[in-house]
Amino acid sequence: MINEICDCSSGPLELNGSIYCGLGFGCNNDCILCVANISEKRENMSTSQMVAYFDRLIDNKNLTIQISGGEPTIRGDFLYLMEYLSVNAPQITKVLLSNGRRFSNTDFTAKVAAYPPVCVLVPLHSYRPALHDMITRRQGSFNETVLGIRNMLEYKIIVIPKIIVNKLNYQLVPDFVEFVAQTFPECKAVGVDTMDLLGSAGANKETLKIKHTESAPYIQKAIDVAQKYGLHISVIYMPFCLVEEKYRKFISADQFIVMYKDPRDEREKGSLTKERGTVEACGKCKYVGECPGTWYSYFREFGYDELKPIYD
Repeated sequence: MINEICDCSSGPLELNGSIYCGLGFGCNNDCILCVANISEKRENMSTSQMVAYFDRLIDNKNLTIQISGGEPTIRGDFLYLMEYLSVNAPQITKVLLSNGRRFSNTDFTAKVAAYPPVCVLVPLHSYRPALHDMITRRQGSFNETVLGIRNMLEYKIIVIPKIIVNKLNYQLVPDFVEFVAQTFPECKAVGVDTMDLLGSAGANKETLKIKHTESAPYIQKAIDVAQKYGLHISVIYMPFCLVEEKYRKFISADQFIVMYKDPRDEREKGSLTKERGTVEACGKCKYVGECPGTWYSYFREFGYDELKPIYD
C-alpha cells in the first residue's frame, strides 16, 4: 500500500466527490472525544510522501479534499503543503478541519490566508471555557480557539464552528448556537455533529455517550436558534425518525468519504470501509436512501430500539 499510494509512478487517482486526508497523528489537544488516539505513537508521512500523494490527485476536476489530522496545522510543512496543493491543483476544493489554536498567531493566519481553504471547520466543545478545556484536556485552549476564529475572520477566511454532541454538552447546544451568532456574526454557518464512539471517544464512552432520543430535543431547539439568526445549520448523522418532520431538512451526511486517514495505511483504505449509515432495522422506511442514519459505533453501543421506521 505504501508504494501504491506514495509512488508517483503508480499513476493518478481518478476520484469524484469528497475525500478525507489526515496529514498526521499529532495534536496540540488531547480531546476525550477524539475518534483517533493521539497517545498511540505513529509516524507521520514525510513532506515528499504527501507531495507524491497530492500529485496523484492533481488531474481531478470535481474533488473536495478535507485536510485534517490529528491537528494538521502543527506540521512544520503545513504552509508549504497548502501552497503546493493550491498552486498545482487550484481546481481542487480544500476544506480544513482544525482546532483553530494555531490561528491565534496573527502571522500564521496571514500566511494561510495567502492560500486559503474554502472554509475551516473548527470544533468548539462548549461556549463555556472550562468545559471546552476539560474536553480538550488543554488549559487555555478555548481562549486560543476563539482568538483563532477571530483572526481567521479578520483575514476573510470562512469559518464554520461546530459542536460534537455528547453527555457533557448536549443540553447546551442551543446556547452554543446563540454564542456563535452573537460572538462571530461574520460566520454564516454552524455545525452540529453526533459522536462516533471510536478511539478516545470509545475509551471515554461512559462519560460521553448520550442517546439520540435524549439529545434530539436540544438539537431541534438549536435549529430554531440558527433559524432566528439566519445561520445555515447542518446536523450530521441523526436518523430522520428521531426528529420532527420539519427538522429533517437540516440533517445530512458529512459528504466526506474516508479514502485514506493515512495514505499508507492498509487498515483504513477508505471507501472500502463503511463507518456509518442506515441498518437492516430501518426496514422499508420511506427515507431509506435519503436518511444518513448514524455511526455504526453508536448502533453497537445502543442497539436499534430507538429507530422508528416511517412508512407513510
